Amino acid sequence: MERLPIQISPSDGESGHGFLLRALSRNGTTFRRAAAWLGVTWLTTIRSQEAQLWSWAVGVDSKWLAHKIPVARRVEGVQHLEFEGFRWRGAQCFTLHAPRICPDCLREFGYCHATWDLASTAACPVHGVYMVDHCLHCKKPISWSRPGIDICTCRRYFRASSDQER
Repeated sequence: MERLPIQISPSDGESGHGFLLRALSRNGTTFRRAAAWLGVTWLTTIRSQEAQLWSWAVGVDSKWLAHKIPVARRVEGVQHLEFEGFRWRGAQCFTLHAPRICPDCLREFGYCHATWDLASTAACPVHGVYMVDHCLHCKKPISWSRPGIDICTCRRYFRASSDQER
C-alpha cells in the first residue's frame, strides 16, 4: 500500500478533519473510500487510535494530526479529550458529528478552521456571522462525507445565510 500521490501541507489554525478532507479531495477520494482502502471503519469522524494511519496516508506528521483532533485520554482515573493542547470534559464540547463552516472563510482561506470543531463557536471569529450547519440548497446537515471542503453532498457550493439576501 502506498501513500496518496498528491501531498499537501496543513495551514496554521486548520482543523484535523478539515485537513484530511482537503487532502482526500485533492486526491479525488472521500473519507468513506479512503477508510475502505486503509481497512478502517468510517462512521462520521476519525478515531484517535487511527490518527497515525490517516496521517501516513496523507503524508502529514502524526503528532500534528493528533493535536488537531480530539484524542481520548485517561488521567488519574478521569476520562477527557485533548484538543489543541487543552483538556476537554467530553464529546459534547465538539461538533465533529455535525460540522459547521463559514463559507466566507472557505472562499477566503481555503481550509476549515480548528475552532469550528468546538461547540462553543457559534459565530465565525473572522467574519462575525453565524456558523452554517446545513446546505442552503438541499437543506441537509453538513457532513465530513462531502466531496470537498466547500462542496455539499448535493454537489453545490456552500453559501453563507446572508448570501440568500444578496
